Amino acid sequence: MTISLGVVLIVDDNEDDRFILKRLLSRAGIAQSVLEAEDGAKAIELLRDCSRRGFAPCPNVAFLDLHMPEMDGFQFLKAQQQERLPVKVVPMLSVDMPQIQLDQIESYPTVVGSLIKMPLSPQELCRGLSPIEHAVNYSR
Repeated sequence: MTISLGVVLIVDDNEDDRFILKRLLSRAGIAQSVLEAEDGAKAIELLRDCSRRGFAPCPNVAFLDLHMPEMDGFQFLKAQQQERLPVKVVPMLSVDMPQIQLDQIESYPTVVGSLIKMPLSPQELCRGLSPIEHAVNYSR
């Protein structure tokens, strides 16, 4: 089975992490195209443009770093839910976080797959792709 996520958005303040994820997705042929945002606020703005102004291509999946300056992943999820911005979210984390905060992530209906730990490896990406693909294909 070939996994296809369509258009993917990477939301991460770390340029190196964005580069690595983009390269892994592109080399594996998993993403049709990859958009990038360096923080949650820029990602929300991009999704608003897609949703309200018909900006294309709109992402199907957002790989979201939870720990960022400006608007972090938790703030992004709250704003996304309030504005009903349609994108499935794959949470990523490069630092340790209390379990209670991690449990909160699962309460958001747009969160799919399991937490991806950074730095990203091909094995870590593959581990979480199956539930992500199912959720994206089901929502199309």
